[in-house]
Amino acid sequence: FSGFLQTDGYQSYETALAKHKLTHPEDKIIHVGCLAHARRKFFEASKANKKSKSPLQALSFIKKIYQAEDNLRKQNLENETFLAKRKETVLPLFENFKIWLDKKQTQIPPSLIMGKAVNYTLNQWPFLIAYLDCVELTADNNKAEQSIKPFVMGRKNWLFSGSPAGAKSSCFLYSLIETAKANAIEPADYLRCLFEQAPLCNEESELEQLLPWNITI
Repeated sequence: FSGFLQTDGYQSYETALAKHKLTHPEDKIIHVGCLAHARRKFFEASKANKKSKSPLQALSFIKKIYQAEDNLRKQNLENETFLAKRKETVLPLFENFKIWLDKKQTQIPPSLIMGKAVNYTLNQWPFLIAYLDCVELTADNNKAEQSIKPFVMGRKNWLFSGSPAGAKSSCFLYSLIETAKANAIEPADYLRCLFEQAPLCNEESELEQLLPWNITI
C-alpha cells in the first residue's frame, strides 16, 4: 500500500508503519492524524473544569479550522486552486493554534486533563497538518470511523474471527461493503455483480473497472 493513512493517535499505528517500512521500503505511506480526536480531549477538559477558559479557547481554534475547510469545500474549486487556498487560509489557523498550544504547555501541568489534551495535540502535530497536502482528505477520519461502527458493534456478537485468515477476509468484505455505500451503491447488488464478473477478469485493469467508483450496475 502507498498513499495517505489517516488514524487517531494510537501509538501502535506508528509501530506498525515502522515495521512495514522495514519490509516494504518501496511503499510511500504518509501518516495523517485526526483533528476530531484532539478536539474530543479538549471537550472532555471543558466538562471536567467548567470554570477554565483554556479548553473553550482550544475548541474555538479548532472550530475556525473546520469553518475555513467548509467554506473552501463549498466553492467547488479546482484541485490545485483548492490546495493553494487551503494553505493560505487554513494553515495560518493551525499555526496560530500551535503558538497557543506551545504557550499552554509551559503553563498547565501534564497530569491535568487539559495538560493531557495539549500534549496529545502537540505530539500529533505533524500528523494533524499532513492532510493539508491532499484534496481528498479532511481534517478528521470521522467518516471512516462511522463506516466501521457496525463492525465494532458486531464484534461483541462474534468475539473471534476463527483465524488470521478469517479476520483478513472479514476486513476485505467490510471494506467492499462500506466503499459501495460511500459510492451510493446497494452493497448486495454490488457484491453479486462483483462475484459474477471478477472470476472472468484476466488483467488488473479489468479488476479496476469493478471498483465501486468505476463499476456500472
